[in-house]
This record gives sequence, C-alpha cells and structure tokens, in this order.
Amino acid sequence: MSSQRRIDASRINGAKSRGPITARGKANASGNATTHGFLSKTIVMEGESAQLFAALLATMREEMQPQTSIEESLVENMAACRWRQRRVLSMETANLTHEIRRQDSGAAEQNAPTRAVMAFTSLTARSRAMDLLSRYETRYDRQFCRAFDRFLAFKSARIVDSSIEPGKPLKSKRNEEAAPSFLNPDEPRLNPTQPAGTLTEPRETA
Repeated sequence: MSSQRRIDASRINGAKSRGPITARGKANASGNATTHGFLSKTIVMEGESAQLFAALLATMREEMQPQTSIEESLVENMAACRWRQRRVLSMETANLTHEIRRQDSGAAEQNAPTRAVMAFTSLTARSRAMDLLSRYETRYDRQFCRAFDRFLAFKSARIVDSSIEPGKPLKSKRNEEAAPSFLNPDEPRLNPTQPAGTLTEPRETA
C-alpha cells in the first residue's frame, strides 16, 4: 500500500495543477462528461446513487489532476474499485443485520457485540458468503492500490520529462541506455561494409 508521504506528495502536486494546457489535454477533458456518464451506468447498480458515484469520481479527479487518457482511465479504475469496495462493506453489514434480526428471543438478552458474533458465526457455518465478501473487499483494495501506483508512475514520468506532451507514448531511457550497441544503427562498427544490426564474428589470433 502506498505510504502517507506519497499520498501527501500527490495532493500537493495536484493542488499546483491548473488542468490540461495542451490542445490534446483539453480535448481529452472535454469528453469527460460523456465518458464518466457511461462509467456511472456501468458501475452503479439499481438502488445505488449515481450522484454519489459521480461525486466520488469528481473528488478523485480534482485531487489527482489527470492530464492524459491513461491517467484518466486509472483514476476511473480507482473510483470504480473504491465504489465496489463500499458496496461489499454495505452487503456485509446488511447480511449481519439480517441475521441478527432472525435470532431467537434468547439472543435478545445479549449485548450488541455478542449478538453480532453469534450472527457472524451462524452465517459462516451455513455458507461462504462472508468469506467471499471479505475476499472481494481485499481484491478491490489491491486493484485500487495498483491503479494508484501506476498513476503516480505515469505522472512522475511526464513531470520529469516535460518535453513529453500528454498522449505521446513514454520512452524508457533506462532501456535505451542498456541496449547493445549492435542494435543501434548509429553506433560505429568494426567493419564499415557490414550492414547495421548484424554481429561481427570474432577474428582468430595467431
């Protein structure tokens, strides 16, 4: 999970941003309403509030300040994961509450924590519902953290190399530096007549 220092740094950087400044970035931002409306219809179930999901997504966008289509999709993934995680938590609460209400009159004499434990024990003995809910909660939390880490990686690469415009593919300088010289056609070769990209056989010495 990301450290608090990284989260705070992201918030500070987001506060400095004033939105997209390039033509491509502005074009991406102009289509957000349509994209997010479709996302809301896909994520929000019947009985849930589309307004609350839209508010969650808007809050994340304001804090993260995505500038490219990839960053936009990662923020959307984060919002979807957090929404689904909240759904799982509400289902867990509803399940326990329903089971507590089904308890016999003798359980009514117990305090609330004891009745909750009795309900949990009863549910886990009859089905795997509570275990599955816990697994889904963990799954969505991992997906959220993965999307968050990827967002920070893309944003950091874009900020470090200010020459990269939003929407332009990122290149790894580490891979370019580590590439063998024989793969680089501009690199000098021992045999000038040898085509670029081929290896020179070692010469035998007397």
